[in-house]
Amino acid sequence: MKEKMIVCFFGTISRSFKYTYKNIETNIINPLQNHYQVDVYVFNNNVHGMKVDGVIQNNDDIKVIPTKFFEEISQTEMDLQIEKKVSSDNIVCEMVDFYSKATIQNALRQMYAEEQVGNFLNTKQNEYKIALVSGPDFYFLNKLDIQNVIKSPVYTNAIFTSVVCDAMGYTNGFYFGCITPMVKILKRFSILEMLLPSKHDYEALLKKTFELHNVERMRSKVEFVKIRSNKKVRLIGKTKSPRYKAIVEEISKAINT
Repeated sequence: MKEKMIVCFFGTISRSFKYTYKNIETNIINPLQNHYQVDVYVFNNNVHGMKVDGVIQNNDDIKVIPTKFFEEISQTEMDLQIEKKVSSDNIVCEMVDFYSKATIQNALRQMYAEEQVGNFLNTKQNEYKIALVSGPDFYFLNKLDIQNVIKSPVYTNAIFTSVVCDAMGYTNGFYFGCITPMVKILKRFSILEMLLPSKHDYEALLKKTFELHNVERMRSKVEFVKIRSNKKVRLIGKTKSPRYKAIVEEISKAINT
């Protein structure tokens, strides 16, 4: 019988999951299912029909991949929880100078969502040894390096991340490895006062969290771009280089057919 593992998605699931899920199945879920019994957990930021990227959101779009575990919160309530944390701990929400207030708020929302994934995983440590956590708007350019997943239990104090956009720290939003260190690096919202204010970017906050918990960062070869709700492809990090132009054109055709 195959060992069980958990795959977790977080954030505004409705944003582009209907455009990315087939790619995620091909490059992430299916390779894992060759070796594991894969369960899926979703933590959804429900924006209740608001526009994202100029597109009215349909929360039914989150149903494209069957989930075993599902939790959600309204964005309104999430923002209230963020405001409460920031106010009670006197946190100065400043980051690198080219970040707008909206960008910083989105970073806080992501940390809040990842924290909830961490809380969930913390209750499942007896059920699963390893987890993979991903943003739902990622469109993967290659298959998961499955051998690194298989050997990840050996690294009891390490987490694999992509290196597609390390910027000032470590690429955020895609992680796999043992549950215990995973929970530590996901639960950044609860230690905001140790991360902010900062003169650096969001990736730097992730790197600092690895360092605070003495968790080793391992490098996965997985690369991805992001798909917006309006089907626009957002290039990040190394994918902005010219050699990715043809790939982006292929992705645009795929999600528009």
